[in-house]
Amino acid sequence: MLQLQPNLEPLPELRLPGARARCFTLGQYTVVELHGEIDLYTARDIADALDAATGQPAARVIIDLRPVDFIDCSGLNLLYRAHHRTHSHGGSVRLVSDQPLIRKLLHLTELDLLLPLTATLDDALTASNAGDQ
Repeated sequence: MLQLQPNLEPLPELRLPGARARCFTLGQYTVVELHGEIDLYTARDIADALDAATGQPAARVIIDLRPVDFIDCSGLNLLYRAHHRTHSHGGSVRLVSDQPLIRKLLHLTELDLLLPLTATLDDALTASNAGDQ
């Protein structure tokens, strides 16, 4: 009878795409730089960072989507929620994205009407400063 020996070598680590947020201040602005794929599975990973940035009175937030590979309706909902939280506290949110597909999605969902969209962080800062004068 043939006996099989178990293969005890460890399997390679399974790395699922994820999302992460990096927050930093730039002048009077909190920049939330989002990375990876933002979907139903990963949205909760970045919700805390967005909530912390948008929960302050008169928060001035720039959400940088340039490092985002993919965003679904869960991610779009987080962007809308960020707008609602800052707007209700007298603050503002701007988006940065240079990716045509993400820009098109923001346009089709009309989020670009609520959240001003620029292609670069410098453009977002310049537009924010011009709006404050």
